[in-house]
Order: sequence, then structure tokens, then C-alpha cells
Amino acid sequence: MNFQVRKELLEIMIEDARRLVLRSPILFRMSTRAQIIASKNTRYGVDSDRYFQTLATSGGIKEAIRLSAAYFDSLKPIGIKDDTQAFLRPKFLQMIVLLLSLLNDDDLNDISTFLETTYHLKAQRKHLEMLFLKVIPLTSINPTVFLKTLTAVQQIGASDSKPTFDSHDQMSRTWDHFLKAAATDGFLLPGNLGNFSGRHHSWIFNWPALGIDTATVFRHMQYSGSEHRAFNEVHPVELYPESDAGELAVLFSNNQTYNIASSDLAPLTCMASGRYTIRDSEGKTHELLIKEFLVNDSLRQAVDLYNSVVSRYNRWALFDSPSERKWSLPSRSRRSKMRLLDEYRDTCGPLTRTRAILDGVDICTCFKVEGRKIPLKDAAQTMNWPANDMENICDFFDRELSNVNDRQLKDEKELIRRDLQALRAKLKMVRQEASKWIEEGQGAIRSDEPITKVLYSGGADPR
Repeated sequence: MNFQVRKELLEIMIEDARRLVLRSPILFRMSTRAQIIASKNTRYGVDSDRYFQTLATSGGIKEAIRLSAAYFDSLKPIGIKDDTQAFLRPKFLQMIVLLLSLLNDDDLNDISTFLETTYHLKAQRKHLEMLFLKVIPLTSINPTVFLKTLTAVQQIGASDSKPTFDSHDQMSRTWDHFLKAAATDGFLLPGNLGNFSGRHHSWIFNWPALGIDTATVFRHMQYSGSEHRAFNEVHPVELYPESDAGELAVLFSNNQTYNIASSDLAPLTCMASGRYTIRDSEGKTHELLIKEFLVNDSLRQAVDLYNSVVSRYNRWALFDSPSERKWSLPSRSRRSKMRLLDEYRDTCGPLTRTRAILDGVDICTCFKVEGRKIPLKDAAQTMNWPANDMENICDFFDRELSNVNDRQLKDEKELIRRDLQALRAKLKMVRQEASKWIEEGQGAIRSDEPITKVLYSGGADPR
């Protein structure tokens, strides 16, 4: 693998790490930290209605950290003056910190020596948790939960009593104990005059009157130890570097570079419906149209038809003879030997297909369930699974109906058979649509969003 390919691969990994924070907020809540630390067989993925799709494991992330170090080290060619490695180092360290935050204790201990010798990071859990506070924008639902999670990072200093969070003064004392314990380990939280001059410790960052519910307060934290000073080299992750720019240069899925309004980055990434004006490198304007189509309407119609058949069948099965069917109250009905069925409820919300069309040409497409983007394979399964379930029940109906010989039920029997025939035809249409999507997904359009990379200018903030 040549130098340029390694560089591009590393850049992709760095950008994917930033997107992970942006698109998976639950992983970066303060309350999630304790669960990640104590977990064992840790798996990260998507929990669908029918299965959990594992995208990564703690062990796999541990190996990715090892491998990325090899790629990064290879960016310093021998005998050639090249500053690529130095340019990427701040962002690369950010990515490593993000990956480390997803490791459980067992996997972290396995690579502790590797971390200290390779990245010059102190690999004890409490030291790394302080690094996570500095780099990752961890959030919490309120200051109390935020502070309770902080106290798990380190001991509460010299206090023998358990910390309490019932009042502002109690939380302020706990906060002071936490910062004193951090300072003992070499960590100092700087600020301005408005953040200091507390009643007891003038050098400690004050606990605000409204509390703290985000780790952004730690953005400028420094480490003063004689070893493992890489802590100070890692900059906080900037989730929205586009906020100060009017326009952004982006690489589209058609491998062309365009300028977009910075305010359009989020809706384009989410494939939000609308019309967007973009400019190419020559200054020419283009129209990007994002359209959304409902694609599971046939499935929803099939479910309605299925439930109608089930309702008719259950009314029939509740009574032994047509004369008894005049009684509608459950107390006067007698269940026959025929098994009653439940209506079908295992359906997703609106399943939509979204297309991005640039100058009349499709450049990407994606599927969403209730606004949440899902892979093409999952979209097809979302249609196929309910169709298969209902098909199996249709076979059950056929067997049950063949055992009914009551002449008085002949008309009722024929009505159910007619509905079953219509239902099977609708289910066939559902499967055909799912097969068509899979065939299209195997074609030229493979991206599920128009922007593949944002070309941010410059490196890390020198401050």
C-alpha cells in the first residue's frame, strides 16, 4: 500500500470518528461511561426490532487502535522531508481518544503498556477518563447526574463521607474535592477570573450556580506530570467546525468538489428533503434536489387486509353455529376448537426512500424508518419479514378452512378465501418491491448521502 493510500485511509478513519460522536450521542453521555467501563462482552451496533446488528466490539476497537498506529507511523518516510504526519497528529490523537473511550476495562488493560510506549498517554483508567472529559463533548441530562458520574472517575479526595448532591453547597463541596484530587494527580483546570475566587479555595474552578451538565468546561484542562505529556497535545473535538464559516468545500459522492452553505451541511448529511443551491470549482451554480418517497404503502395495505381476514375468522371461530353468532357479548359466546389469532402489529412506521438528484442525475439514495436512516438490506428485510409471517398464516387459514364442512358457513368460507387470494397477491407485490431495491442497490449508486468528505481548511487550533 503506497504512501498516498495510507494517508487517505487514515484521513477517512479520522473523519469517521468525528461523525461517530455527532451521530451516536447516546455513546457520549456521562451516564454511559460507567456501563462501558464495567461491561464485558461489549458490542456496539444497531438494535432493530428482530435482531441486534453488531458493528464493532470492544476487542475489535482495541485491534483497530493497534493497527492505526502502524498506519500513522508509516506516514513518516525515511530520508524524505514531509510534514504529513505532524499535520495529522492532532486529529489522529483525537481519533485514538474517541476509540479508547469505547473500550471496557479488560481490553484497556490489555493495551495499557502499548498506549504508554506508543502514544505517551498514561493508561490508568482514571487518567484516561480525565482525557475523555477534555477531548469528548460528554453531556448529561442535569448537573446532578453529571457530578455523580464525575465522582466515579477519581476518589473524592480526603473526604471520608460519601458525597451528597441534595443542595448547591453540597454539590459545590463535592466538585471542590474532585478538582483537588485531580490536581494531586497532576491535572489542573484553568479558567478566567470570573470562574475562580471561591470562598475556600481561590485556585479551584467554581461550581456555577446553575451547575454543569457538559464536559466542555474541561476543554482547556492541562496535565503537569513529568511523563506522558501527550495529554496536552490532544485538542477537544470540534463537532461543528463549520459554524464560523459562510461556505464549506465538500467532496460529493460523484467525486466532484462543490461549495455549499455551511447551514446546509447538517440537512444534506441527514438527506433532508428540499432544494439546495451549490457551486462547483468554476463558480457555476447547480441545483441539488432531495426527494422522499413512501415505499412500504403496499405492506401497510397488506397488513390492513390481513387484519380484516383475522377479524372475520375470529368472529366465525368464536361460535359453534351461525345461530349463536347473534350473541356479541363475550359472556354469551363459546369458543370452539378453532384457535383464535391476533391481528398483525409487527410493522415499522413509514419506510421511505430518499434520492439526491444533481442536475437530473441520481448521485445517492438511502432508506429511512420514521426518519432514521437504515441500510438497504435492512429496508428489504423490513418488508420481507412481515410478508413471510403473513404468508405462513395464510397457509394456516387454508388448512383450517379445508376442515370446515358446515354448509351454512359456505358463504363465509368463500369470503375469507377471496380475501386470502387478494392478500397473497399483495404480499407478492411487497416481495417484488424489496427485490427491486436490492438489485438497484447492487448497481452504480452505492452512497447513502451526497457528501463523502468535508474539506475543512487548516489543522488544529494552535491555542
